[in-house]
Amino acid sequence: MNNKAYLYNEAERFYVYNECTIDETASKLELNPKTICRWKAKGNWDKKREEFRKSKQAFHSELYEFARKPVSYTHLTLPTT
Repeated sequence: MNNKAYLYNEAERFYVYNECTIDETASKLELNPKTICRWKAKGNWDKKREEFRKSKQAFHSELYEFARKPVSYTHLTLPTT
């Protein structure tokens, strides 16, 4: 992977998954914010960010519902002494 591809992938990760702003992403990678804006438009990062947020929210909702369900221990047997 060349340096440009590496920077593009890192910028996408910062913006989409770490939810950094364009300025934060540019600063971390020492790039011009306009470069990040071009990459963001080219790669449709706003849509990817929204999909990531939705999947993260869905996971948290599922985990919350799972945690609320009572746990049944009837299948466990206690050791006898």
